[in-house]
Amino acid sequence: MQKRHTNFYSIFCIWSLVLFGCTTSFAQPLADKGTINLSNIDFGKQKSIALNGEWAFYWNNLVSPERIEVDSLINFVNFPHLWNEDPELSSYGYATYTVQIIKPANPPPLAITIPDLYTAYTLFINGEVISRNGRVATNRESYTPFWLPRTISIDHFSSDTLQVVLHVSNFRHIKGGIRLPIKLGMEEFLERERTTEIGYTLLLTGCLFMIGLFFMGLYLFGRHEVPMLYFAFVCFLFSYRIFGTGLYPLHYLFPDLPWILTIKAEYFSLYFTAALFCIFVHKLYPQESSKKFIYVFAGIFGTFSFVTIFFSPFYFTASLNLFFASIPVALAYITWVYIKAAFNKREGAWFALASVVIVFTVFMHNLLEYLTILEENLLLNFIGLFSFFFLQSLILSYRFTNSLSRARIKAEEAAKAKSQFLSTMSHEIRTPLNAVIGLSDLLLESKSEQEKQEFAQNIKQSGENLLEIINNILDYSKLESAGIKPDFQPVNIRKATDEILNMLLPLSYGKDLPISLEITQDTPKWVLTDKTQLKQILINLIGNAIKFTSEGKISILISPAISLDKSGSLLFSITDTGTGISDKDANRLFKSFTQVDASRTRKHGGTGLGLVISKKLVEALGGEIWFESEAGKGTTFFFTIEADETEPEEDQQVEMLSSPEHNTYADLNKLRVLVVEDNLMNQKVITSILSKKNLFPEIATNGKEAIELLGSKVFDLIFMDMEMPVMDGIDATQYIRKAFPKNNQPVIIAMTANAFFEDRERCLKAGMNDFISKPISMDMVEVTLKKWFS
Repeated sequence: MQKRHTNFYSIFCIWSLVLFGCTTSFAQPLADKGTINLSNIDFGKQKSIALNGEWAFYWNNLVSPERIEVDSLINFVNFPHLWNEDPELSSYGYATYTVQIIKPANPPPLAITIPDLYTAYTLFINGEVISRNGRVATNRESYTPFWLPRTISIDHFSSDTLQVVLHVSNFRHIKGGIRLPIKLGMEEFLERERTTEIGYTLLLTGCLFMIGLFFMGLYLFGRHEVPMLYFAFVCFLFSYRIFGTGLYPLHYLFPDLPWILTIKAEYFSLYFTAALFCIFVHKLYPQESSKKFIYVFAGIFGTFSFVTIFFSPFYFTASLNLFFASIPVALAYITWVYIKAAFNKREGAWFALASVVIVFTVFMHNLLEYLTILEENLLLNFIGLFSFFFLQSLILSYRFTNSLSRARIKAEEAAKAKSQFLSTMSHEIRTPLNAVIGLSDLLLESKSEQEKQEFAQNIKQSGENLLEIINNILDYSKLESAGIKPDFQPVNIRKATDEILNMLLPLSYGKDLPISLEITQDTPKWVLTDKTQLKQILINLIGNAIKFTSEGKISILISPAISLDKSGSLLFSITDTGTGISDKDANRLFKSFTQVDASRTRKHGGTGLGLVISKKLVEALGGEIWFESEAGKGTTFFFTIEADETEPEEDQQVEMLSSPEHNTYADLNKLRVLVVEDNLMNQKVITSILSKKNLFPEIATNGKEAIELLGSKVFDLIFMDMEMPVMDGIDATQYIRKAFPKNNQPVIIAMTANAFFEDRERCLKAGMNDFISKPISMDMVEVTLKKWFS
């Protein structure tokens, strides 16, 4: 902190030197009654003189140089002179100014610098036109406005006096007359001064434009941070403000540009830059800035910009005073935002705070210069504006490098977590594989029936563990690569939940573990959600409850989420009496590649991806997921989804026609079964399982063979693989449902290695009645037979 204070003190000292180091100590002679006496001026020391003082003034009269008369009846005004600040004049009109200059003896080569006037002028010296901007006239139709400051050599005038006559007309701007002084001085000095100012202008314009291009490129091709985009546009607009004002080098390069276009661009770039900068501050520090206040300021400056585009110069030039009144308030609020950001240790906040101090200094100097209280300080303007934009760019660069650093750390942590995950998965996959392969060898060698039974049971359990691991890995990989795109359709909540419970029922075999489902009466029967994703959430959570509960019970409750301070309209809770989760392990849940117990001595295996997948799916359905747990007593997982009540579609209203209660069969041993499977080993597995139930199926190796068999025989049940040569299971099922009469329609069960829920839904949509995924087991087949032929 001490270092920061020292830095700010140094900045203050530098700015004090810049602000006050360029003041002049020479006394300036003033014109008196239309004459300015420079006979005692040494232009070798005092390089230039502002021709200020009393000039003769003729209102609404363009007096030719030949008719100028100096007498006591002439009206004199203090020059420079703005018509809108004179209560006796109006902004629109025309006038003549004149002054006589008494030159010093033997002066060096002299020149005269004429600033921009409002808004057309012709300058005569000793009757000769030496400079003009636009066309001076006595009416709006004849006059042409134009702005281009000039430095003109007058060394060819050898007389001791110079009679200066200035014609000015204005019919467009809120101001009229002249704001800045006309200067007389050494030609070499004035030319160098002009060249220096143009150099500052071009250098600053180029710097701002390049900064804008840099951050625009960074936004487009790098990190898409919105503050970068706004700052790029601020740089582009203000670079025009620099290039299109002051000495107006743009007008020098393109003298034929319409004045109305250039003045609108000049004021628009000022007003809209302020509006964009306010939004930039909010995007930069959204937590410290009030959106309401920021957009009020942006709205004010945006209104000025709108007036500039669609109204005449009189109105948007009149808005400049309101703009100057609004800017200090906006800067004060932005300063407060930066102070809060600094104390909250936001990235780059101290750079921001320093920049706003600098820009406030520049603004106050420019305001005083605009009011002709101070003379223009090119060095202050250049260093100030350059420092301001440089510090703003440092803020973004600092944020960018920090974001890269955070991304690197995050990537390293992710790589470490994935490495640990791969190590864990290697162990998890090799463990059941070792059991499958090792026990298979022992099984082949064993002669004891009891031992064979034990080996076979262990092989089966190891295979199921391996299947669970592979399923989780595949599900997570699919979510990471393809993302989540919910497909909202009417869903019967009870039916969807019952299907999941029937599917998971075999997992509870061998445990004293009743599973209860309660759906409150005020819960809608049909809701609009994604059935596939909802089922996957329930499978993960109920499956975990069964896995981590050895005895007790599992309760599932579904009700409207009425009094919860959570997003979502439907609440699900899954309560178990299992091992529970300790407080120290609670923060490990819902994180990729982590498990509550990741030690080498953990009791339960698995990938640790189930809850991560569930969280992603819940959020995709517009809800939240959380839990309550006590170690050793059990856990309750809650989740909500956004599910509005709806009505079933027409095809869903007749869906119950294919439900199990419509397919009763007195003797399961008399079922006529067809297995459609192209793989010989899979044929052997399913036929062996069915033979244990005294069912001896016929075999078809593809969908075409199955259709041919159905043309000559009647089957009650078909186990249909999805992917087969010649004709796959989807096409075969669709053909069967269309081609065969309703009284000759078999129950078709998908039996496939495609285990994703999308595959399940595709099978059901094609006309299949149910879905079992490979590898299949006797329990799975038995549950399916009882479900459809009870």
